[in-house]
Amino acid sequence: MKLGGLRTRLLLAFSLLVVITAATVAGGGYVQSRTLILQQAQDATARVLVDKATALFPLGPLPPGDGTLSRISGELSDRQLSSLVLFEDRASGNQQMRSLISPELRERVRAGNVAWQRVDSGGTPMLVVGTRFTVLLPGGQQRDSGIEAYIARSMVPEATSIDELATRAWLIGGLALVFAIGLALLAARGVLRPVRELGDAAKRLGEGDLRARISVRGSDELAGVARTFNETAESLERHVGELERMEADARRFVADVSHELRTPLAAMTA
Repeated sequence: MKLGGLRTRLLLAFSLLVVITAATVAGGGYVQSRTLILQQAQDATARVLVDKATALFPLGPLPPGDGTLSRISGELSDRQLSSLVLFEDRASGNQQMRSLISPELRERVRAGNVAWQRVDSGGTPMLVVGTRFTVLLPGGQQRDSGIEAYIARSMVPEATSIDELATRAWLIGGLALVFAIGLALLAARGVLRPVRELGDAAKRLGEGDLRARISVRGSDELAGVARTFNETAESLERHVGELERMEADARRFVADVSHELRTPLAAMTA
């Protein structure tokens, strides 16, 4: 296969087209699926925290005691969730979670928002969600309690699903590339066969075989080229035949003239 040949260019063109298309479709699907998986995990964890916090309402008198903080931390924790409750300089719950709570996350929680952040804990992806508690005043009004609650859960299942999506995207890209190469080979074969036949016929015509013809298949551009070649070959064969006949007539004329002049010349010579 020539490096700059038509077959190579067709292979490259088909492969590039299919790879770009597959990368766009698979990559777009991967990004959307990844965003959806992470968003669902974040929303579900945030709902769990809000529901648990709502179940604890009202909290009781302020400032909260250590027993209140421990009760809140215990209610927020389960087999999948770790919790940490903060109030001023006091904390209750999983103390290792302190390293997972960034200043930016605390700032958003203190602003009264339910905020989350994805972090890495020793190579394990984690999701940390925080909120700020309010207390109910005797008049029915609510006020900030100063209590911050954080829960953390592992994102390993979601990371596994995302890795599977990435593997599937790469697999789709590889299969698309194989399909593109096969399709390019079929296309090259269909395109190059008439071209090869045209080259062979032109070579035979150049070597003097005026009966060289090409089979015309279909009605595309290559069929038009083959038809033009056949018409050109027929015209050339016809002109060459006429030239050969004219040459034969000229030879007969010269022979006749020579014969007619030979007898008088012989008599005069004698």
